[in-house]
Amino acid sequence: MQRKDTPETLYIQPPLPYNADINPIASIPDLQVIYNAFAGKLDVAEFGQRTERTSIRLNRVIRVNLLQYYSADHKELMEGVFSNEKALRSWNLFLFWQLALTNRLVFEILSDLFFKYYFEGRATLPKQEIIAYLKDKRIQSSETGEVWSDTTIERIASKLLTFLKRLEVMEGVKVKNFKSVLLGQRELTIFCYLLMAVYPEASNFLEVPLRKFSFSSKEAFIQQVKKLAVKDFLDVQYDGNKLKISPKHHFNKIVDVLYH
Repeated sequence: MQRKDTPETLYIQPPLPYNADINPIASIPDLQVIYNAFAGKLDVAEFGQRTERTSIRLNRVIRVNLLQYYSADHKELMEGVFSNEKALRSWNLFLFWQLALTNRLVFEILSDLFFKYYFEGRATLPKQEIIAYLKDKRIQSSETGEVWSDTTIERIASKLLTFLKRLEVMEGVKVKNFKSVLLGQRELTIFCYLLMAVYPEASNFLEVPLRKFSFSSKEAFIQQVKKLAVKDFLDVQYDGNKLKISPKHHFNKIVDVLYH
Protein backbone atom coordinates (compact mmCIF):
# COMPACT_ATOMS: atom_id res chain seq x y z
CA MET A 1 0.00 0.00 0.00
CA GLN A 2 1.42 3.33 -1.03
CA ARG A 3 1.86 5.82 1.74
CA LYS A 4 0.50 9.35 1.41
CA ASP A 5 1.98 11.62 4.03
CA THR A 6 0.98 15.11 5.03
CA PRO A 7 2.71 17.25 7.67
CA GLU A 8 -0.31 16.83 9.98
CA THR A 9 -0.96 13.11 9.78
CA LEU A 10 1.09 9.96 10.23
CA TYR A 11 -0.67 7.23 8.29
CA ILE A 12 -1.00 3.63 9.40
CA GLN A 13 1.75 1.27 8.39
CA PRO A 14 0.61 -2.38 8.75
CA PRO A 15 0.92 -4.61 10.60
CA LEU A 16 -0.66 -2.88 13.56
CA PRO A 17 0.40 -3.97 17.06
CA TYR A 18 -2.03 -5.88 19.26
CA ASN A 19 -3.60 -4.03 22.17
CA ALA A 20 -6.48 -4.38 24.62
CA ASP A 21 -7.76 -0.86 24.02
CA ILE A 22 -11.25 -2.12 23.15
CA ASN A 23 -11.73 -2.24 26.94
CA PRO A 24 -11.50 1.54 27.57
CA ILE A 25 -13.16 2.31 24.21
CA ALA A 26 -16.19 0.23 25.18
CA SER A 27 -16.27 2.01 28.55
CA ILE A 28 -16.83 5.47 27.02
CA PRO A 29 -20.42 6.21 28.11
CA ASP A 30 -21.43 8.43 25.21
CA LEU A 31 -20.54 7.55 21.61
CA GLN A 32 -21.06 11.21 20.70
CA VAL A 33 -17.68 11.88 22.33
CA ILE A 34 -16.09 9.65 19.70
CA TYR A 35 -18.08 11.19 16.87
CA ASN A 36 -17.04 14.66 18.00
CA ALA A 37 -13.42 13.51 17.85
CA PHE A 38 -13.72 12.71 14.13
CA ALA A 39 -15.07 16.21 13.59
CA GLY A 40 -12.03 17.68 15.39
CA LYS A 41 -13.88 18.36 18.65
CA LEU A 42 -12.29 15.89 21.06
CA ASP A 43 -12.35 17.43 24.56
CA VAL A 44 -11.29 15.56 27.72
CA ALA A 45 -13.98 17.46 29.61
CA GLU A 46 -16.59 15.41 27.74
CA PHE A 47 -15.61 12.25 29.61
CA GLY A 48 -17.72 13.34 32.58
CA GLN A 49 -16.96 12.64 36.21
CA ARG A 50 -13.62 10.91 35.66
CA THR A 51 -10.18 11.72 36.97
CA GLU A 52 -7.95 13.86 34.82
CA ARG A 53 -5.61 10.90 34.37
CA THR A 54 -8.44 8.68 33.10
CA SER A 55 -9.71 11.40 30.76
CA ILE A 56 -6.24 11.88 29.28
CA ARG A 57 -5.95 8.10 28.81
CA LEU A 58 -9.31 7.93 27.00
CA ASN A 59 -8.23 10.84 24.83
CA ARG A 60 -5.11 8.90 23.86
CA VAL A 61 -7.04 5.68 23.26
CA ILE A 62 -9.42 7.41 20.85
CA ARG A 63 -6.59 9.07 18.96
CA VAL A 64 -4.44 5.93 18.74
CA ASN A 65 -7.23 3.52 17.88
CA LEU A 66 -9.75 5.54 15.92
CA LEU A 67 -8.24 8.75 14.55
CA GLN A 68 -5.75 6.85 12.40
CA TYR A 69 -5.93 6.44 8.64
CA TYR A 70 -4.44 4.47 5.77
CA SER A 71 -4.42 7.39 3.34
CA ALA A 72 -5.47 11.00 2.92
CA ASP A 73 -8.60 9.73 1.12
CA HIS A 74 -9.48 7.56 4.12
CA LYS A 75 -9.07 10.52 6.47
CA GLU A 76 -11.21 12.82 4.33
CA LEU A 77 -13.95 10.21 3.99
CA MET A 78 -14.21 9.51 7.73
CA GLU A 79 -14.06 13.15 8.71
CA GLY A 80 -16.71 13.86 6.09
CA VAL A 81 -19.25 11.28 7.25
CA PHE A 82 -18.93 12.19 10.93
CA SER A 83 -19.19 15.92 10.18
CA ASN A 84 -22.46 15.52 8.25
CA GLU A 85 -25.40 15.20 10.64
CA LYS A 86 -27.63 13.95 7.81
CA ALA A 87 -25.58 10.73 8.00
CA LEU A 88 -26.14 10.43 11.75
CA ARG A 89 -28.28 7.26 11.53
CA SER A 90 -25.33 5.42 9.97
CA TRP A 91 -22.58 6.68 12.29
CA ASN A 92 -22.59 3.49 14.37
CA LEU A 93 -21.98 1.41 11.24
CA PHE A 94 -19.20 3.71 10.07
CA LEU A 95 -17.58 3.49 13.52
CA PHE A 96 -17.81 -0.31 13.32
CA TRP A 97 -15.77 -0.25 10.09
CA GLN A 98 -13.28 2.33 11.36
CA LEU A 99 -12.61 0.45 14.60
CA ALA A 100 -11.97 -2.74 12.63
CA LEU A 101 -9.49 -0.95 10.39
CA THR A 102 -7.54 0.69 13.20
CA ASN A 103 -7.49 -2.06 15.84
CA ARG A 104 -5.81 -5.27 14.75
CA LEU A 105 -7.29 -7.44 17.48
CA VAL A 106 -10.84 -6.27 16.77
CA PHE A 107 -10.36 -6.81 13.04
CA GLU A 108 -9.14 -10.38 13.50
CA ILE A 109 -11.94 -11.32 15.90
CA LEU A 110 -14.55 -9.87 13.54
CA SER A 111 -13.01 -11.42 10.45
CA ASP A 112 -12.26 -14.86 11.89
CA LEU A 113 -15.26 -15.29 14.19
CA PHE A 114 -17.99 -12.67 13.82
CA PHE A 115 -18.39 -12.83 10.05
CA LYS A 116 -17.61 -16.53 9.87
CA TYR A 117 -20.59 -17.25 12.11
CA TYR A 118 -22.71 -14.50 10.54
CA PHE A 119 -22.41 -15.96 7.04
CA GLU A 120 -22.91 -19.49 8.36
CA GLY A 121 -26.31 -18.32 9.57
CA ARG A 122 -25.62 -18.83 13.25
CA ALA A 123 -27.73 -16.90 15.73
CA THR A 124 -25.06 -15.95 18.26
CA LEU A 125 -21.37 -15.28 18.84
CA PRO A 126 -20.69 -16.89 22.25
CA LYS A 127 -18.24 -15.11 24.54
CA GLN A 128 -16.50 -18.42 25.19
CA GLU A 129 -15.67 -18.72 21.48
CA ILE A 130 -13.86 -15.37 21.60
CA ILE A 131 -12.06 -16.38 24.79
CA ALA A 132 -10.87 -19.66 23.25
CA TYR A 133 -9.78 -17.82 20.10
CA LEU A 134 -7.72 -15.31 22.09
CA LYS A 135 -6.13 -17.98 24.25
CA ASP A 136 -4.98 -19.79 21.10
CA LYS A 137 -3.31 -16.59 19.83
CA ARG A 138 -1.20 -16.30 23.01
CA ILE A 139 -0.81 -12.54 22.67
CA GLN A 140 1.88 -10.99 24.82
CA SER A 141 1.45 -7.83 26.85
CA SER A 142 3.51 -4.96 25.45
CA GLU A 143 4.20 -3.82 29.03
CA THR A 144 5.24 -7.07 30.72
CA GLY A 145 6.09 -9.33 27.77
CA GLU A 146 3.90 -12.00 29.33
CA VAL A 147 0.99 -13.76 27.62
CA TRP A 148 -2.30 -12.04 28.34
CA SER A 149 -3.96 -13.34 31.49
CA ASP A 150 -7.32 -15.10 31.52
CA THR A 151 -8.78 -12.03 33.22
CA THR A 152 -7.60 -9.72 30.42
CA ILE A 153 -8.90 -12.09 27.74
CA GLU A 154 -12.31 -12.49 29.38
CA ARG A 155 -12.64 -8.73 29.77
CA ILE A 156 -11.79 -8.15 26.09
CA ALA A 157 -14.41 -10.69 24.98
CA SER A 158 -17.07 -9.20 27.23
CA LYS A 159 -16.31 -5.57 26.36
CA LEU A 160 -16.19 -6.24 22.61
CA LEU A 161 -19.56 -7.98 22.59
CA THR A 162 -21.07 -5.14 24.62
CA PHE A 163 -19.64 -2.57 22.23
CA LEU A 164 -20.93 -4.47 19.18
CA LYS A 165 -24.38 -4.24 20.73
CA ARG A 166 -23.97 -0.49 21.19
CA LEU A 167 -22.98 -0.25 17.52
CA GLU A 168 -26.23 -2.08 16.68
CA VAL A 169 -24.75 -5.06 14.88
CA MET A 170 -25.69 -7.38 17.76
CA GLU A 171 -28.52 -7.50 20.27
CA GLY A 172 -29.43 -9.25 23.51
CA VAL A 173 -28.48 -9.07 27.17
CA LYS A 174 -26.63 -12.14 28.45
CA VAL A 175 -26.39 -13.78 25.03
CA LYS A 176 -25.46 -11.52 22.11
CA ASN A 177 -27.33 -12.35 18.90
CA PHE A 178 -26.49 -11.19 15.40
CA LYS A 179 -28.69 -8.52 13.90
CA SER A 180 -29.52 -8.67 10.22
CA VAL A 181 -27.63 -5.71 8.73
CA LEU A 182 -28.74 -4.53 5.30
CA LEU A 183 -26.75 -1.66 3.85
CA GLY A 184 -28.72 1.04 2.10
CA GLN A 185 -27.48 2.72 -1.06
CA ARG A 186 -25.68 5.46 0.86
CA GLU A 187 -23.98 3.14 3.34
CA LEU A 188 -22.85 0.78 0.59
CA THR A 189 -21.40 3.68 -1.39
CA ILE A 190 -19.46 4.88 1.64
CA PHE A 191 -18.25 1.32 2.17
CA CYS A 192 -17.00 1.09 -1.42
CA TYR A 193 -15.17 4.40 -1.09
CA LEU A 194 -13.67 3.10 2.16
CA LEU A 195 -12.40 0.03 0.31
CA MET A 196 -10.84 2.22 -2.36
CA ALA A 197 -9.25 4.51 0.24
CA VAL A 198 -7.72 1.65 2.22
CA TYR A 199 -6.78 -0.60 -0.73
CA PRO A 200 -5.99 1.87 -3.54
CA GLU A 201 -3.88 -0.66 -5.46
CA ALA A 202 -6.33 -3.58 -5.29
CA SER A 203 -6.94 -5.35 -8.60
CA ASN A 204 -9.88 -7.37 -7.25
CA PHE A 205 -12.04 -5.87 -4.52
CA LEU A 206 -13.74 -9.21 -3.94
CA GLU A 207 -10.53 -10.43 -2.31
CA VAL A 208 -9.60 -7.51 -0.03
CA PRO A 209 -9.84 -8.44 3.68
CA LEU A 210 -12.48 -5.82 4.50
CA ARG A 211 -14.94 -6.89 1.77
CA LYS A 212 -16.90 -9.28 4.01
CA PHE A 213 -17.64 -6.33 6.32
CA SER A 214 -20.33 -5.33 3.81
CA PHE A 215 -22.54 -8.00 5.46
CA SER A 216 -23.17 -9.42 1.96
CA SER A 217 -22.03 -12.52 0.13
CA LYS A 218 -19.67 -12.00 -2.81
CA GLU A 219 -22.49 -12.60 -5.29
CA ALA A 220 -24.82 -10.13 -3.59
CA PHE A 221 -22.04 -7.57 -3.25
CA ILE A 222 -21.31 -7.69 -6.99
CA GLN A 223 -24.94 -7.01 -7.85
CA GLN A 224 -25.23 -4.24 -5.27
CA VAL A 225 -22.11 -2.48 -6.55
CA LYS A 226 -23.32 -2.69 -10.15
CA LYS A 227 -26.44 -0.77 -9.10
CA LEU A 228 -24.25 1.97 -7.60
CA ALA A 229 -22.51 2.30 -10.96
CA VAL A 230 -25.88 2.81 -12.64
CA LYS A 231 -26.56 5.59 -10.12
CA ASP A 232 -23.25 7.16 -11.21
CA PHE A 233 -21.70 6.96 -7.72
CA LEU A 234 -18.67 4.94 -8.89
CA ASP A 235 -17.22 3.07 -11.86
CA VAL A 236 -17.29 -0.73 -11.96
CA GLN A 237 -15.46 -3.31 -14.05
CA TYR A 238 -16.34 -6.98 -13.58
CA ASP A 239 -15.06 -9.78 -15.83
CA GLY A 240 -16.75 -12.68 -14.08
CA ASN A 241 -13.87 -13.19 -11.64
CA LYS A 242 -12.38 -9.85 -10.67
CA LEU A 243 -14.23 -6.77 -9.49
CA LYS A 244 -12.55 -3.41 -9.94
CA ILE A 245 -14.15 -0.24 -8.60
CA SER A 246 -13.03 3.35 -9.12
CA PRO A 247 -14.32 6.58 -7.55
CA LYS A 248 -16.63 8.80 -9.57
CA HIS A 249 -16.40 11.61 -7.00
CA HIS A 250 -13.60 12.86 -4.78
CA PHE A 251 -13.45 11.36 -1.32
CA ASN A 252 -14.14 14.72 0.34
CA LYS A 253 -17.21 15.26 -1.86
CA ILE A 254 -19.02 11.91 -1.95
CA VAL A 255 -20.65 12.45 1.47
CA ASP A 256 -22.25 15.69 0.26
CA VAL A 257 -23.36 13.96 -2.94
CA LEU A 258 -25.09 11.22 -0.94
CA TYR A 259 -26.49 13.32 1.89
CA HIS A 260 -27.44 16.53 0.12
